[in-house]
Amino acid sequence: MQCYTRPPFKALTFPRLALLLSSLLLQACSFLQPKPNELQPLYALNTWSIQGKLGARTPSGGGSGLLTWEETPDRYHLWVAGPLGRGSTEIEGSEQQVTLTTPQGQFTDTSARQLLLTHLGWDFPVQHLRYWVKGLPDPNHASQWQQDEQGGVTGFSQANWQVDLSHYAQVKGYHLPHKIVIRRPDWRFILIIKEWTLEDH
Repeated sequence: MQCYTRPPFKALTFPRLALLLSSLLLQACSFLQPKPNELQPLYALNTWSIQGKLGARTPSGGGSGLLTWEETPDRYHLWVAGPLGRGSTEIEGSEQQVTLTTPQGQFTDTSARQLLLTHLGWDFPVQHLRYWVKGLPDPNHASQWQQDEQGGVTGFSQANWQVDLSHYAQVKGYHLPHKIVIRRPDWRFILIIKEWTLEDH
């Protein structure tokens, strides 16, 4: 009579092992920092939207809220529910004019930064963010890249701000960050991007 003893666990065959390793590698690669030259195509990407969360720490306090941002070549539109004032805050702008809408009213200026300073008390570098959110320095101002030992981008400094970039993933072939920390003494903004939407061309 033949006796059969069930093995204590199922053997991990080569195909299963290869599949497991591929899955782990894919997850790891999604967070590898790209090189500066790999980010250059992002300068031509000018129609996109993001959804995520914005956290802030300022000299007067802090908070967090939901963020939606839509960008086209000639306009940008931000909605924030939370830290940019009580209730919903909306910023819509172009090269010529910016409009800020809060529960207290609607205000217009040629500078988004000045609007936020005047009406919310926030030094929020909106004029640079259309680049920074993509992990790029504003090409109109001097900047300095920071890189890891493998040459991957970890951030840059520009306009007296430090921008830290992480949680990269490829979206339609573009290397895009999903966590951005913008900081300087007494000010800190953290942007967690849940979803990137890029317009098909």
